Amino acid sequence: MNQISTSQADEGVPGSDLGDVGSDTAQQDVLQTQSTYLYEQINAIETALRRMDEGTYGTCVECGKSIPEA
Repeated sequence: MNQISTSQADEGVPGSDLGDVGSDTAQQDVLQTQSTYLYEQINAIETALRRMDEGTYGTCVECGKSIPEA
């Protein structure tokens, strides 16, 4: 019976190659960045909608002055 080396046994196992691990890590970083960006956008939209409901949309949250329409 032929014995298979550890490196040969690892072939075909997803993520077992260092290049695959690096690629997977980079892809996870991209997905995390996109997820964070989308979360921030959704939060900003929800905040704007809440301010519209409260009647405070169009007022600067820092100085309280009215923001002119474009």
